Amino acid sequence: MRAIQSKPVTIPEQNIDRFAAICKDCGNGTLNNAAIPAFKILGGFDEFEDETYIQCRNCGSLHVDVEVLS
Repeated sequence: MRAIQSKPVTIPEQNIDRFAAICKDCGNGTLNNAAIPAFKILGGFDEFEDETYIQCRNCGSLHVDVEVLS
């Protein structure tokens, strides 16, 4: 299976743990838009330090669809 690189996601700082998401590999998703139990928020490093990535806690995939709530 080939690794799929996730696109960076911009999450407003005031709602850092409030977004709807679903993992495209295992189907893991948010419950009531509380993302922290289901997904890890990873900060970028080096030239990507201003980017944020979402990783599934269930399978470790970065292939996640995200809908940021305002």
